[in-house]
Amino acid sequence: MVGEIECSKCKNGEKQRYAKKIRGKFLCKKCYRENWRRRRNETMLSLPPTPKVSRKGVKYKTRNKITNEVPNIKGSKQERNRRGTDPYLRRDEKSFFYRKFRSEGMDSEQANERIESIVDYLREVIAKMKKQNKSEEEMEDKFREEFARICEEGR
Repeated sequence: MVGEIECSKCKNGEKQRYAKKIRGKFLCKKCYRENWRRRRNETMLSLPPTPKVSRKGVKYKTRNKITNEVPNIKGSKQERNRRGTDPYLRRDEKSFFYRKFRSEGMDSEQANERIESIVDYLREVIAKMKKQNKSEEEMEDKFREEFARICEEGR
């Protein structure tokens, strides 16, 4: 057959596409994998075993010490996720309401209108709070309370 090469180890014909040429000899896929596994196992057995260090583990190696502390990674501060005073719904919140309204039997236009009315209501709440000169934290808390009430209620 055209494009067929004979394996130098097992003497089977193999398509040229699947034959590998190693050190001047052609090997079929099966013989190549056997060689690879055998050589890999030999090298793995000849190497000294390495100690496993896990992220969850207690011990972290430093230059000369073994400490029980988790290293402090620079820039890993967790900041509080703040919305600010702008009333808006995030994408996942909008999709939550959309699925909820669609499961109630509304079509997509009605669901979108309902979501817009929710956003308008939240804008009004924040605007009232701004007029009363409330702090941002109080506005955020009020926003969360109103949002939770709307989620339960379905508005």
